[in-house]
Order: sequence, then C-alpha cells, then structure tokens
Amino acid sequence: MTILTTKTVLPGQAGTKQLAKIYGDKLLAVRYKIDTERRLKYKTVEILVNEWQCKREDQRIPLNKIVYLHIDYGERRLGSLVRAAGGFWNKEKKYWELAYGRVLQLGLKDRIRDV
Repeated sequence: MTILTTKTVLPGQAGTKQLAKIYGDKLLAVRYKIDTERRLKYKTVEILVNEWQCKREDQRIPLNKIVYLHIDYGERRLGSLVRAAGGFWNKEKKYWELAYGRVLQLGLKDRIRDV
C-alpha cells in the first residue's frame, strides 16, 4: 500500500474549522492523503495526546544561532547553496557562517566546526 501526503493544513487555515470544533487545542494538523494503489483519498488529523517537560532542553541549539561550516575550496555548488540560504564567507575564520536551522534544512550538520 502506497499512501502519499498531498497537503498539510495547520489549525486556523481553510479546511480545519469543523475539526477544530471537535478537537479544540489538541488539533495539530490536518493531512490530505492519496492511496495510489487503491485509488482512495483520505483526510487525517494529527492530535496531541500527551505532553511533558523535556529534560535536555538546555542542550538544544537555537535554530537562529550562527554556526561555522567547513566547505572545501573546490565545492563551489555547495558554497553557492549555502550563500543562497543566507550564509556568507568569514575571511578571518576561513569558514562559512549560516544559521543552525538552515544548516539542518540543507543536511549539512556534519560540516559544522567549532571555531
């Protein structure tokens, strides 16, 4: 069975009004899906069923924190990708600088360096 998510709608957006009445603040998302083999469409809800305090929150890196990336001289495509994401070259430290959240989006976490 192959089910693909075609659309995700957050509470308050069009298509969530009736479900928000049912689930209230517990509603996290509404997803529209397609079963490609059986040719069926589904509407699903994601609801909050439990919550608790995180113990290691103090070690989490803020998504807007600037981190340093190592990219070799010949990796021009990667350098262009970082630049397009808002990064820039730090001449003094000889590393690229980019917000941690963008680094995660680009899949470059393994290139982060301590400077």
